[in-house]
Amino acid sequence: MPRLPRIHIQGAVHYVTLQGSQSREIFKDKADYKVYLDLLNKYKSQHHFKLFSYCLLPDSLHLLIETGDNATISEVMHDLNSLYTKYFNGRYQKRGSLFESRFKSVLVEKTNYLLQMTRQVHLAQEKATLAANSIGGAGRMQSHPYNSYNLYVPKAQGDSESQAQKTIDIFEEMNEVMSFLRNKNNEASYERYCLSGNEEEIAELDKKLRRGSILGSDSFEAEVRRRIEQYSKDQKDEVLAAKRPFNLFVFIIGAGILLASVLAITLYVSKKSLEEKYATLLAKKEAEFAEKSRFKNRSPIALSDLEGTIWEIEMLPLAGVKTPEIVKDHLRFSQGHFSSDNYSASGFSPTNFSRTIQPGSGVVIWETIQSNAAGDTVSWRGDWQGDAMKGVLSFTPVGKNPKDFSFFSVKWDYAEIGK
Repeated sequence: MPRLPRIHIQGAVHYVTLQGSQSREIFKDKADYKVYLDLLNKYKSQHHFKLFSYCLLPDSLHLLIETGDNATISEVMHDLNSLYTKYFNGRYQKRGSLFESRFKSVLVEKTNYLLQMTRQVHLAQEKATLAANSIGGAGRMQSHPYNSYNLYVPKAQGDSESQAQKTIDIFEEMNEVMSFLRNKNNEASYERYCLSGNEEEIAELDKKLRRGSILGSDSFEAEVRRRIEQYSKDQKDEVLAAKRPFNLFVFIIGAGILLASVLAITLYVSKKSLEEKYATLLAKKEAEFAEKSRFKNRSPIALSDLEGTIWEIEMLPLAGVKTPEIVKDHLRFSQGHFSSDNYSASGFSPTNFSRTIQPGSGVVIWETIQSNAAGDTVSWRGDWQGDAMKGVLSFTPVGKNPKDFSFFSVKWDYAEIGK
């Protein structure tokens, strides 16, 4: 079946599935799962969508989402996955797409299928276990900490993995699901509903989800197809309107094209000049870093410890440069937290940061993602060796494209000095 346009349908939910590119892992450890859950919570608040259930597995993810009026499912998934890909590639020094080129989304009638679909998402973990081991049972559903089944059926689990997903708020959605269950069987618990599901019914629903793009009653499917036809007609009308000739403006347009060509050439030359200037600056900074880091163990602090240090850095934009300007900042590592003076002034609170040592080279790699109350995010990745540090940061304002920077250390000191 051809792919459906990503239109908003009232009374429908999206069953979203996504695989890692070439079946590679998309979550390697607890920190990766935690970052994706944090991003889910961030964009849930920003785009006002409902999240009824989720299951995050090492090489795939399953989400049940009802979008609001201000963002399509494509916009939601683009924001989620593009920022997570930047985090993942930066942490593991990867390039290219982390996910398959396009997620799969089945449009589902909410009234008739919401309860079944939450169970279907929660069963994704069990199916993966069965496929890998050819053993297992429904009792395993609650063993995976990054499955929202644990929120529906809380257990006496106090480990950090189980606590991690409590950062995402889906309690209103859970109440809505439970209201469907109470209407179906007032005495049934959600756990009993999942564990006693009819295997043939579950398998048939799974087959429908794999083969189709719409799941619902005949009237629901007819309404969706009507909306799709209307959407296609509107798109066609827009294209035809754009192609209508405006004879009165032919001369003006021709002159405008000529002027635009002249301006484009001028801008191109100016841009090339700026790019060459920045390339020279970047090359100079890279050379300074290489000169500093080639001397081993020059720093009096241990390679495994950034605690208590402050780093003066200079930042250079990597794209969209208008003026060749170096921005200065101070990075602080204190009590296990990271902060930037510039971004702290914009409401970004100190955060924990991950830290790994590259085998062989001894270079320390640290990473973190910060956000402020407005919903802006900034992701950091730094390489540190001795008394030299460099890295990249990506600042993403709400609803805008990210701005990327490269930074290099000028000097470092203990944090109490220079405050």
